[in-house]
Amino acid sequence: MVDPESAAGRQAEIEFHPEAQAEMLAAARYYQRQRHGLGEDFLNEVEGAATFAARYPGTGTPLGDGYRWILTRRFRYAVIYRQIQGLIEVIAVAHLRRRPNYWRTRM
Repeated sequence: MVDPESAAGRQAEIEFHPEAQAEMLAAARYYQRQRHGLGEDFLNEVEGAATFAARYPGTGTPLGDGYRWILTRRFRYAVIYRQIQGLIEVIAVAHLRRRPNYWRTRM
């Protein structure tokens, strides 16, 4: 049996674009107001998606220009990222139904 950790190699470092960080926190605050604990659940989902991207950077759906996205499981959000020499840069934490491609100005 193959160990996923060794098969994937070393996990890349994760860095959030300041606007991606801001939109992630704004969404978490919104969800927390909806139900206690839901904001934390949202943050855990985003962290899980970003960690998956860091371990397996080529698995996200390609968006062009080296960018990819990974969907969160419970929320309608995508983590949009690119890999730059051992670094995963999260460019957006984007709601799937709002303002498509707004994040492209960050490229």
